[in-house]
Amino acid sequence: MTKFMMMLVSVLGAGLLSGTLSSFVLAKVRGSYSIAVATAVGMLVLVAVLYPLYRYLNAWATALSKMFLRTGKKMFGRVIGLIVVFLALLAILYYGYARLWFGVNVYAVLFGNII
Repeated sequence: MTKFMMMLVSVLGAGLLSGTLSSFVLAKVRGSYSIAVATAVGMLVLVAVLYPLYRYLNAWATALSKMFLRTGKKMFGRVIGLIVVFLALLAILYYGYARLWFGVNVYAVLFGNII
């Protein structure tokens, strides 16, 4: 279960990184180069960044899950600590995706002036 949770967070994190990186690179090269060159540069940057990430994703997920288990176990106990850390990471990713896709602070939209 722990490995599944960390793989889920890792895949979502890689997707967010990919989207953010694509937007950033294309914003920089879109105005200066032709569509063909800008597309090629964007693809090359994504491969250069994401290939190592995906190659080592399993090892990183295992190492991170062990670290989170130790930290969560110290703070809340093994199961509750894992769930709290998992939900916190999902909340961060949720914010990042809402910011990337819609350009808004989703928590301000959801909770208004409460937070």
